[in-house]
Amino acid sequence: MDPVSQAVLGGAVGYLVAGKKAPRKAIIAGMVLATMPDLDIFIAHENDLDNMTNHRSWTHSWIVHTLLAPLMAWLIWRFDKTLDYSRWLAIVWLAWVTHAGLDALTVFGTQLFWPFMPPPVFISSIFIIDPFYTLPLLAGCILMLWDSASKDNQQLMKAGIVVSHLYLVWGLGVQAVVTHQAKAALTSEGISTEKVLVTPTPLNSVLWRILVIDQESYYEGFYSLLDGKKPIQFARFDLGMESQQLLSDIASYDQMRWFNSGFYSLSRDQDAILATDLRMGAEPNYFFTFKLAQVSGDEVIEVTPEQIRTPQPRVESVIWAWRRIWQSDLQPMHVELGN
Repeated sequence: MDPVSQAVLGGAVGYLVAGKKAPRKAIIAGMVLATMPDLDIFIAHENDLDNMTNHRSWTHSWIVHTLLAPLMAWLIWRFDKTLDYSRWLAIVWLAWVTHAGLDALTVFGTQLFWPFMPPPVFISSIFIIDPFYTLPLLAGCILMLWDSASKDNQQLMKAGIVVSHLYLVWGLGVQAVVTHQAKAALTSEGISTEKVLVTPTPLNSVLWRILVIDQESYYEGFYSLLDGKKPIQFARFDLGMESQQLLSDIASYDQMRWFNSGFYSLSRDQDAILATDLRMGAEPNYFFTFKLAQVSGDEVIEVTPEQIRTPQPRVESVIWAWRRIWQSDLQPMHVELGN
């Protein structure tokens, strides 16, 4: 999630642990601690692909959190004995593990069990920025920092925590419903349902994007909760699997497939072989496309993975999503935006 969401979640954790004894200090400590896992963005890795796949790795590992939290809590307690060691330990550990847990609900991928290396967890039930989750927590933290003695502010803080986390439950429930409907629609069209990813579109949990991977193709569809019983329409695109054999000995290709659990496509740009993570973005605008290899005659040459950066129509995408919530017959984004 975005830094503001993570900070206010940490503030809520601090309040729940020590809000009666030292509310302001507990909230501020929780907010600061909850931002620490994302400091990994300042670590420079060898190449662009490593920068992506190593974000949310060891700094987001529940195993690392559990091992380091006692030391961090002891260091804080040495300098500040307002709270006893056990409360500091609870704040540190919960601020870190809830940060990683919230990130795991988004689509990017979080390595909760590093250094063990199963594919990153991406439940994909909430968009990376969602004001419906963040604003109740943000309001509660601001009110408590302004006047922590106010009974009304205390009640509003508790209400904000409840509302925000009921919203997370709502997202999981809606995702399950949309997934069921999507698989039914795919089955009726004779499309495999083995690899289906259902994710919310920007800033909401009403309109959902459905990504389906088949052997040679991928399909994209959208479903709004306001669509009712209207059938989900899917557009078909080529996966580019004719390039797969050329990448069989390319380590960065294995790294890419591991990170996105197979939700990718391949393409050629002249002699360059590109791999695109299909989870983030929508056709044809994706955030992460990497050059993995170069073809020279009959030889495939592994290159340092390089991200191919293209302009992203972010504002237009949000506007399209808002319109699509209400209009089931709206043209797909790649048609509507003229791509």
